[in-house]
Amino acid sequence: MGESLCNAFFRSRIMNDRKRSIGLWAIALYISRLFGKSQRYTPEEWREIMKSHPYIPAGEDGVRSPCPVLNTFANHGFLPRNGRNITKKQLVDWFKMLGVKESMAGPFVSGVFYLYRRPSTPRSWKNPLGMASTIDLDWLDTHGLIEHDVSLSRRDANIPPYDAVHVVPEYVNQMVQIAQKSHLGIEPVEFDLANYFDHRKLRWLTCIEENPKLDFSFVRQVSAAAEAQVFLQTIGRNDKIPISQLCSFFMEEKIPEDWYPIAKPMSITKSQISVVRYIRGVKKSKATLDMLNDTETAGE
Repeated sequence: MGESLCNAFFRSRIMNDRKRSIGLWAIALYISRLFGKSQRYTPEEWREIMKSHPYIPAGEDGVRSPCPVLNTFANHGFLPRNGRNITKKQLVDWFKMLGVKESMAGPFVSGVFYLYRRPSTPRSWKNPLGMASTIDLDWLDTHGLIEHDVSLSRRDANIPPYDAVHVVPEYVNQMVQIAQKSHLGIEPVEFDLANYFDHRKLRWLTCIEENPKLDFSFVRQVSAAAEAQVFLQTIGRNDKIPISQLCSFFMEEKIPEDWYPIAKPMSITKSQISVVRYIRGVKKSKATLDMLNDTETAGE
């Protein structure tokens, strides 16, 4: 009953929180122009760090989110392994480890802790907005806040089986097959920006047919583009990622042995330009649902 009341509380404020979250994003973008630092590691340093962070999937008491990258780092203990009681500092430190500037991560994480505040969170002079003190990864599954339709690897929350947390292998295989088809004779095969445009467009077209409550408004497209940018420019490099690493992050939610954090974070100006480029690229993609038949045939 308590969880149902919380969900109702979340949904009742979604429209107002969307406006507030846009404001928080704007503040974060402005501050990040002024100063910022991120944590950097050499490949050798990262290999040493990974020795103390073995891969251990979530146990029976563990929870996970719709984000495969967050889940991956929880599986390695960079975030609480059970996915519960994550503090703002832990989440900011995680972003810094990925190469995101603290001046960008801090305001964004504050926005997250504001969006997912609980009805019972008291307000005080130390916490005037009533932000959550900690969050659990499964809170991010609340539809309409950060979680959105037209995911690269998850089903929409409003269609059966009403599960936006667990990966759909078919969608990841579609990404791999699109990359393989467009890079015939090239090894290693990489999932690049053009592949992303086509895959997102195909997911969008599929969701239009499957989801009568589809919400992929401009605000959602910005969110999706920002997530894709993290995927291709922070987890990947230069708008592409090897399909071996793609499958490790999406299917196993495991850090690949040949992966390490980026050495230099992207400037905020370049980041903003990239988000616009990602949105336009998806809209201009010539992908059609007929491509799905081609990828299914290729996978047989």
